Amino acid sequence: MSLVHRGRGFRKAAQLLVDLGAKHGRIDVDHVLPGRNTVAKETEQRTVVVRARLRVEVSEQPHIAASTDLWTDEKTSTSYNTINGGTASTSNAVNATAGVAELVDTCKKLVRLAKKTNINSLLKAADPLGRGLKAAVPTRWNSEWVMLDSILHAHSSLTSLDGVADRESIISLMDQLEKTDLTGVVDVLRFFNEASKQLSASKHPSFLVPLVLAHAQRHLQPAAKDRRIVASLKANLRLRVEGEKFAGKIGDDHYMAMVLHPRLEEAERRIEDLDAYNRRTSLLITGVPETSGEATDNLVLDVGRAAGLNLSADSLDRSRRLGRPQPGKVRPIIAKFATTNARQKLFDKRKELTAEKWACRQGTIPER
Repeated sequence: MSLVHRGRGFRKAAQLLVDLGAKHGRIDVDHVLPGRNTVAKETEQRTVVVRARLRVEVSEQPHIAASTDLWTDEKTSTSYNTINGGTASTSNAVNATAGVAELVDTCKKLVRLAKKTNINSLLKAADPLGRGLKAAVPTRWNSEWVMLDSILHAHSSLTSLDGVADRESIISLMDQLEKTDLTGVVDVLRFFNEASKQLSASKHPSFLVPLVLAHAQRHLQPAAKDRRIVASLKANLRLRVEGEKFAGKIGDDHYMAMVLHPRLEEAERRIEDLDAYNRRTSLLITGVPETSGEATDNLVLDVGRAAGLNLSADSLDRSRRLGRPQPGKVRPIIAKFATTNARQKLFDKRKELTAEKWACRQGTIPER
């Protein structure tokens, strides 16, 4: 029986196994895979190490918040009643970034004041979504980001409170908040809020780890428009996802889980389908001279007229030159038509363009 699998991830995993065989020769799988006793012994040894480290960390905490949780093992249907312990950690990028820690402290004061008075109730009543200000809870995941986002959402309402008790105190705290800085910090941290939701909700989080890490590194790249506080926060966060403070470990098992996951194969299939559709609706037109301020859509219609066709503007989806301008070199035009019929008409008439030294052939719309 033969196995046919078109997934690129499966082929990568298969290639890795073939390479291992080519490098080390014929290997008995029983000599490679650990036995049950070996796995049990290794698990016990690791548990001892983790337990000892955790005992030290717990003993150094001044406060621990405990909660109970009931969950069921999917494989054995065994129910467990566990106790979760939460501690407040101050060793993070938010506290280590000048300006961000102060911004968070100001927001905490603002929320406490709003909840002590009737201001938070007024905000909820006035908001179409019924949103008010959210307090940060040290042991609740991402609650500081939730607090910052709630203040940003209610920013205009907080700055226009009329006839409300403690209005002056609220305005005084709002004056300490630069909305542009608050927006930038919320946008940077939003990614980690969404990533933690995906990782905690996924039944197969291992395949997500390399993707989340790669997206985090790209998300934290500096941008020219970044304000100083945002640039500093990104720099501190980059140390924790790719620098000296990165405490995680991405191994071959994570990448293997990723390349074999059905979602990757599904995404690749969608890309292939889009490429096939682009090929059916796109043409690459070469030889058309470039002019300053040109409209490539009009040039494509001119090519159609030279081929004896009366194409309308509605027959085109979009078009543009490919590549960067170079002296003495004419860049091709990639044209995507609204229908396969319009594209095929011009493609069938391509021989009529030789007198103009133009040409057209099949092409796809590349990513910018």
